Amino acid sequence: HKAGLREDKDAINFDKEYFADIITEIEEFIAERVAGINARSGGEVSDQVDDIRSEIGEFFDTWQKYVDECNKEGNARTFCFGRRYMVNPPVDGGRRLFRQYNSQGKDVALDTVTSMRNVDVSVQGKIVIWGDDNV
Repeated sequence: HKAGLREDKDAINFDKEYFADIITEIEEFIAERVAGINARSGGEVSDQVDDIRSEIGEFFDTWQKYVDECNKEGNARTFCFGRRYMVNPPVDGGRRLFRQYNSQGKDVALDTVTSMRNVDVSVQGKIVIWGDDNV
């Protein structure tokens, strides 16, 4: 949003070099936030800021790769963030950056959680109700 890429169709307008300052700002914000949380934990949490920075870089590299592939001469494809494909995966050359975590589709979209229900898997359980056997 900070870069003005607000609409679903705006994913194709990403350029890693053009948005380098914003990417650095985002990376710094996240790194500072993680470092602050680690500091408040009393040192009980391992510092993974370098790993996080690396993963952020990989994300933007992947996004740029998808944009470049879609913009190749003779290969103009629709590319979006993924809102239009929330229910059904893209067909006919359409591509998306994100898809709902654990959803259908064999495209190269990145899995992302869209709800806290996606954070953990469901498990079966049983409820034992203790009661008076005389009733």
